[in-house]
Amino acid sequence: MIVCWWHLRKRCYEQLSAAGGPKEPRRALEKELLGQLWEGKVDAAVDLLRGALEWVRNPQAVEDLIGYLEKRCAYISDYQQRQRAGLWIASTRVEKFNDWAVSGRCKHQGMSWSPQGVLALAALEATRRNGELDRWRQNRQLPERELPEPMRKGLSELSAHQLASAKRFSPPNRIRYHSSPHVVKKSRQTIR
Repeated sequence: MIVCWWHLRKRCYEQLSAAGGPKEPRRALEKELLGQLWEGKVDAAVDLLRGALEWVRNPQAVEDLIGYLEKRCAYISDYQQRQRAGLWIASTRVEKFNDWAVSGRCKHQGMSWSPQGVLALAALEATRRNGELDRWRQNRQLPERELPEPMRKGLSELSAHQLASAKRFSPPNRIRYHSSPHVVKKSRQTIR
C-alpha cells in the first residue's frame, strides 16, 4: 500500500497555502518539496519544511504537514520508479471501486445507512471480490487484516438481507429478498 500521489500533492499544496508567507519562496519550496517526495526522499522533504518554519506566517500548518509525512513515511515510495515500472501511483482504482460497489448500493430510494453499515458493506464487497466470501460465511472471520473497529463490528452484525445481496449466496428455504434492507418477504407474509 502506498500513499496516493495525487492526494499527497494535494495535501502539500493545501498545507503550504495555509502556511502563508511570501509567494515566490513558497512556490519554490513547493516545487522542491514535491520533487523530493516524487523520488521518495521523505527525510529530505521534512528537512526542507523545517527550514521553512522560520519564514512562514502559520508555522502550525507546516508542522502539520511534517507530522503527516512522518506518520506516512513507510507508505511514501519512489513514485518516479513506480511510474517507470508501470505500477500504480494513485488510488483511482480503489476510489472507483468504492463509488461503484458501495456508494451505488447505498443510494437507492428509501434506503438509509449508518456509517457502520456502509463500512460493513464495503468490507463484504471487498471480501466477495477477493474470493474470501465462502470462508467468511462458514466461520464469520476474515483473514487477518487491519480493519477499523466500526468495520469489524459492522461485519459481525450483517443481516441475512445484506448477505443475500452478495453474489453466490443461496438463501435457505427459498426466501425471496427484496431491495429494502429491512423487509424480507416469504410467500405473502412480510416480516419486519
